[in-house]
Amino acid sequence: MKWKIVSKIMLSILFIGSIAFEPSVKIYADQQLSKQPLIYTGESFSGVINSDGSIWSWRDNRYGQLGRGEKSTRREPVPKLANKMELNIVQVSTTVDSTYALSSEGEILAWGYNYDLGNGSLDLGYIPSPVLIKRDQKLTDIILVDGGEHYGTAVRKDGTVWSWGVDSYGQLGVGASKLRQKIYASQVKGPGDVGYLKNIVSVSAGRNHTVAIDEDGTIWTWGKNSFGELGKPDILSSNIPVHLSDAFNQVKAVSAGSSFTIALKSDGTVWGWGNNSYGQFGDGTLQDSYTPVQVKGPTGEGFLDQIVAIRSGGSHTLALRVDGTVWSWGGNYSGQLGVPSASSKGSNIPVQIEFKDDFGRFIEIQSLDAFSDHNIALSTDKQLFTWGGNSKGNLGVGDTKSRLAPVKVDWRDSIVDVKPVYNTSYIYDANGRVLRKTISQKEGPTLYTYQYIYDFNGNLKNIQIVQP
Repeated sequence: MKWKIVSKIMLSILFIGSIAFEPSVKIYADQQLSKQPLIYTGESFSGVINSDGSIWSWRDNRYGQLGRGEKSTRREPVPKLANKMELNIVQVSTTVDSTYALSSEGEILAWGYNYDLGNGSLDLGYIPSPVLIKRDQKLTDIILVDGGEHYGTAVRKDGTVWSWGVDSYGQLGVGASKLRQKIYASQVKGPGDVGYLKNIVSVSAGRNHTVAIDEDGTIWTWGKNSFGELGKPDILSSNIPVHLSDAFNQVKAVSAGSSFTIALKSDGTVWGWGNNSYGQFGDGTLQDSYTPVQVKGPTGEGFLDQIVAIRSGGSHTLALRVDGTVWSWGGNYSGQLGVPSASSKGSNIPVQIEFKDDFGRFIEIQSLDAFSDHNIALSTDKQLFTWGGNSKGNLGVGDTKSRLAPVKVDWRDSIVDVKPVYNTSYIYDANGRVLRKTISQKEGPTLYTYQYIYDFNGNLKNIQIVQP
């Protein structure tokens, strides 16, 4: 998911010993490889986590979304090194104003707008550096994390689902509650409000609804249901999971958008349901549906196939084919379809986005992400592309003009190697617990000092970056 219709819709946590510095996208197949760069985009910021652990981010930093250890009203117009981490990050996802990063150890790091982070405290409105979300060991052994509009959700290795943040429409799936916001991760309830949801292998958080896949390849949904995005015709919302249908199975990936849902089946076909006012189902119509409908082929004949990854924006959908081509459909009011010849009203069938080099040669794409009315993609040779709405400069091209076709974003030419730590010092309390750790580290020609502040329980509270 990543949206906001029309008007709207990692840094280093050098822990003691092995230290490290997470949004969705959420993410898919090739992007799960730890040696591959991970791309992500939020409402007004974007970034790349390089395979060496460096975080390259740009644009809005009012809530510390860039992960630089500070918040600022000054905007970064192009990609810039924010920090570097040593933990092996395998997946990244975002909310509107925050980022989640998942390590290979099954732990979640988060930073940005604090009301979305689920770290147990709302004392600060922002967290500009990654903090570990691990309250009472609930968020350990995580296999996937995803961000909605202002909430997060995660799947544990044991098949349970946990969520936190805003719960205005039951999108957390934790049942009836007087609280409209959960500052800690809570476990998603079971169907009929009995026990807890189990045997889940994947989850996707949309604007105000959530979609999960169980080990049988069938779908569970909860949250808002204004347009049938839950796949049910008779409810306005549900604060507990409801089962779509045993008949709709063999689903391997889902992407929850703004009031619509997109699903990828194991046979490479794509299906959608919910709001279809912009043609975001790609079925050749503009009709909403409570039941899954199949995406048509590029000419409106047959059906789209051989798809390996999907991504939903505010009113549009992206699909990555096995041959590295990218297809889009839905709204196009900001050029988010990436096809200059496409109508500004959009397309209700898939159109192909062209990625070519200066010699007109085809460029193969390996991962992508979408949010609201803009997108980001990474090629197999590590070139970065963005396109669509750019009113907040989130395309990383140095201006605020929208782009109707993918443009290359320079981010690797200025990469510098992060050298080994030069000096480390600690401050302890009377019981021998670390209160502060200071690390001096050279990045290119500049010597940076990182200060890690811990509470009395040994939990990392903040990271401050001191530059000469």
